[in-house]
Amino acid sequence: MGPRKARTPAEGLDQALASLKYGEAKERLEKILEGLESDEVDIDDLADKVKEAAALIRVLHEKLTRTRGEVEKVMEEVRVPGPAPQAEAGPAS
Repeated sequence: MGPRKARTPAEGLDQALASLKYGEAKERLEKILEGLESDEVDIDDLADKVKEAAALIRVLHEKLTRTRGEVEKVMEEVRVPGPAPQAEAGPAS
């Protein structure tokens, strides 16, 4: 077994935020964005807020992607095969 790869700060932040519920993460991102848009964020905190916002976006995207896959899987499992769709007849000429 080889040496463990060290986590980057972004990976650590993503992992820390991954435990948030989707709604909590979205609310946190919205609050950061509101602060950035209204110039409420101190310049000394700007880079950290942008990094946190980027991590939240990654976490939200992952949650959406995973949920989509799960829903598609369930829908496929419950799909009942039916008759093949028939082509609609066009107007008679």
